[in-house]
Amino acid sequence: MAKNKKKSKNKKDKKSKGTKKTATGKSLSTQSKKASKKQGTKKSKSKGKGKTKRQAQKLYSLTVPLETRPGALGQIYEAFAEEGVDVIASWGYQMGPDQAQVHICTKDTDKARDVLTRLGKTPTLDKICLVQSKDRPGEYARILKKIADAGINIESTDALAANGTFTSAFFTGNDQDFARLCEVLEC
Repeated sequence: MAKNKKKSKNKKDKKSKGTKKTATGKSLSTQSKKASKKQGTKKSKSKGKGKTKRQAQKLYSLTVPLETRPGALGQIYEAFAEEGVDVIASWGYQMGPDQAQVHICTKDTDKARDVLTRLGKTPTLDKICLVQSKDRPGEYARILKKIADAGINIESTDALAANGTFTSAFFTGNDQDFARLCEVLEC
């Protein structure tokens, strides 16, 4: 009987091998599948040597002008925390001595916009394409080439690699370019 228990434990270990658990005990792969369904993530089907699967999703970003003072961004995030706004991605930067802005993607754009409006902010809504793939040399170049070969002009982009994943966000200047971007990157 002790052997049977040991065998079943080994089977369980094999199943969970390579799947990390979150604090809630759910596997990350399960959460990724749920998030993909919720936010419209699509996996690109890449075949052939040297290609990697990419996940692309169309998101809405709230762009918010900020004061250039300590705590300006923290004030927004404190309000989000109090209201239960779940942030997916965010990046901000200073654009001059007295001007800064932040882009914020959340799971509930309308709720985030309401919170920002109550803070006296005037957010604008932008569409972005968020792409995730395996972090490897030249990945950003491959994505940018695919976009350029399709004749799409990018207004701005941000990229970050962490824990083996390469993530890039793309903004375009108009709806026509954005539609083509989503077509090319399959979001």
